[in-house]
Amino acid sequence: MSLTRSQYQQMMQEYDQLQFKSRHELNNRKAEIAQRIPRILEISDEITSLGIQATKAKLARRNEEHKACLDKISSLSREKADLLAAHGYAEDYLMPRFACRDCSDTGYVDGRPCHCLTQRTINLLYQQSNLGDILQRENFSQFSFSYYSSEEGARDSLTGETPAETIRRVFDYCQKFAATFKKTGENLLLYGPVGVGKTFLTHCIAKEALENSKSVIYLSSGQLFEILSDKAFAGGRKDDEQMAACESIFACDLLIIDDLGAEFSNTFTLSSLFHCLNERMLAKKSTIISTNLSLADLRNVYSERISSRITGNYTLLKINGNDIRRQRRMQPRNENV
Repeated sequence: MSLTRSQYQQMMQEYDQLQFKSRHELNNRKAEIAQRIPRILEISDEITSLGIQATKAKLARRNEEHKACLDKISSLSREKADLLAAHGYAEDYLMPRFACRDCSDTGYVDGRPCHCLTQRTINLLYQQSNLGDILQRENFSQFSFSYYSSEEGARDSLTGETPAETIRRVFDYCQKFAATFKKTGENLLLYGPVGVGKTFLTHCIAKEALENSKSVIYLSSGQLFEILSDKAFAGGRKDDEQMAACESIFACDLLIIDDLGAEFSNTFTLSSLFHCLNERMLAKKSTIISTNLSLADLRNVYSERISSRITGNYTLLKINGNDIRRQRRMQPRNENV
């Protein structure tokens, strides 16, 4: 699970609170039963004592004594259940009631994360990713190929592919990337004209990564530089939220920078972008960049140093086609992309 230490500690504190709550509620039920059925608590004490005696007998290989203790425990347990039933209580009324019975609210089963801890992690990562509910609408299962031309006249002069052929190749590659980026440390650059599905595909990858408990931070280029600027110019006034945001940018499994080139570019953004990309590459953390800029424009806007970092260390996926939003306005459809 890809959480920061503070996030993990907070989650474990929540489990501690759940355990405290279950113990408190059990003590209240025991106090209630002590008043109504005093014999029940006597039986519980006897069972505890017999359990210790049975363990000692087993270790000493006193088999007859061990069996006698177990038989007595069984008899007392039946008496206890009968008394509870006679007074209108369920048989498990004096048992702890955990939010998750599988792990008894510890988060772990046999040393491995319980399904409840995995789900809590996924929920937290979704919340942290800045994507919210959008991934329920924009994911691989909702992607539509119908907006991409397969006409011969639309073939790209360099690749020889139609937009339909290109998007299927890119789509397949993005699916593979989503499944393997954590192991490979691979990076992606998705580029092409406005409205051809670049952002949609980054959402697809993000959803798959989050569902597999990978940490994902999704930021527009403007948001990225705003966070880095706050950190750089806050002096000694950095608060916990600022520090956590910066830590996530450099430490998350997958950083997605959307619409690079839309921000106001200056010396600070250039140096910050280089530092961010370089640090993540050194740490073998994957990054996805989407941009409307061509490779030539990328070099002109962000300098040779940055563009060479990207072109030399990122898989370059160009998407061709017509603006999907414009197509939707002209011919409304139910499909997504």
